[in-house]
Amino acid sequence: MEVSDVRSQIEVLLRQAGAAHKLAFAETNSADPDWPGWYAGYLSERMGGLLTSGLGANELRSLLVLADADHRVQAPDADWPAYYASFFLKRLTREGLFTSPDVSTRSSLGPPSASSRPSTDIAAINPVTLAADISRRIRSLAVQNTPSIRSVRKEFSRSLRRADASVVLDMARALLVTGEHRWVAYELVHEHDGAMCQINEAELEEFGRGIDSWWSADAFSLELAGPAWRERQVQDSLIEWWAGSPDRWWRRVALVSTVPLNSKARGGRGDPQRTLSVCEILVADRDEMVVKALSWALRELIPHDRQAVRVFLERHNAVVAARVKREVSSKLHTSLKNPRRRHHE
Repeated sequence: MEVSDVRSQIEVLLRQAGAAHKLAFAETNSADPDWPGWYAGYLSERMGGLLTSGLGANELRSLLVLADADHRVQAPDADWPAYYASFFLKRLTREGLFTSPDVSTRSSLGPPSASSRPSTDIAAINPVTLAADISRRIRSLAVQNTPSIRSVRKEFSRSLRRADASVVLDMARALLVTGEHRWVAYELVHEHDGAMCQINEAELEEFGRGIDSWWSADAFSLELAGPAWRERQVQDSLIEWWAGSPDRWWRRVALVSTVPLNSKARGGRGDPQRTLSVCEILVADRDEMVVKALSWALRELIPHDRQAVRVFLERHNAVVAARVKREVSSKLHTSLKNPRRRHHE
């Protein structure tokens, strides 16, 4: 079967799925939080005849999620069934789930060579499949807490050490679009040198969509934005723009992104100039989440330039929040954020 024929058939199936979904969810005006799952269930059996091997519902669900993310970023105005069909075919061909005619002809002439056999290395697997797998692994944990989930993430990071950066980035995208395990997605990218080197302003904009809590803001800042800024992969103006955002979480992101500049545990080498330039913008902010982040940013800078922090507090004494004065002054004089806690340690 010609590639164009397969693409057309996948497009037709997607249009049929769209029509069926609209009918099934007519009462909610097509609103369906788990639309990828519904579409995957509809398509999985119907697509089987187009592929050289089966594609499970979980893998198909993740593929739909990744196609949706790519469509919204790359061509939001394009006809979605046609775009998804091309996206599907490209991915499935790469992973050996669809074989073009010329490849089929060559394969029929004799057994495949060792170099042409599918690799069993996890790094060679479709990133959509990997995303679905890590989600399943996490959901199957008897206890789902940060240490246990991180142990799963570490296992995948070790296996993906030699993977292409695009595999890791696409895997993270699939996790993010499903709304599951945002911090795991960020850590997967952070722990892969090649993927981390690819992070620039466009990637940060994409990976930062949906930040709506202190933990998602901090994970994004500590794992992606801060390290990329530290290594000059993004310009200072981007962080300063975030600092001026009306969104409290992006203002917090700007401040927490200074932590990797200064925290030795996070690869910081000390950067008073860039740290204080962001702190200057937000010194009078009274949002609780921003105030806490300002205190954190200044305290992390103290080991590198104690005098600069002291001068900053003195110069802004009239406007800086009482919490910031108390915690940063305590750190300056006792090396503790809250000295009273010493008796309870």
